[in-house]
Amino acid sequence: MPHVLPYMMPKMSKTAALAADGKSVKITGPINWNANPIPPVLSGTLQEIAAVFTLVVSQVQTPPASGVVVTAIGWSDEMYVPGDLDWDGTATVIGTGAAKLVPGGATVAAWASIAHSDGGYASYEWTLPVELQ
Repeated sequence: MPHVLPYMMPKMSKTAALAADGKSVKITGPINWNANPIPPVLSGTLQEIAAVFTLVVSQVQTPPASGVVVTAIGWSDEMYVPGDLDWDGTATVIGTGAAKLVPGGATVAAWASIAHSDGGYASYEWTLPVELQ
């Protein structure tokens, strides 16, 4: 099957809930199923039937840990289907030691893996700034 761009156009909320210990953060956002019309050639033959999300959160920290980059990775803990309005996923800080996320700006890269009714799939990726709170 040739590559088909997804019709879903998910994004994310501008703020994210940071765990008290700074070791994880919950990212949320709207799913926007079929935000773009299905091209006539595909109408009736291809439907988005489910999606899961993965994410990477990166934060460059300023003094006292100047230049330190803290990274967290995670995913959604459920599969989303048409009709679901929002998605969420929790990212956990990677590595050992005292590294933790702190309140303030971070960059979140996210990917939606979207299953199609014909057995194919599409992937949609985006990167946005988020405020950790």
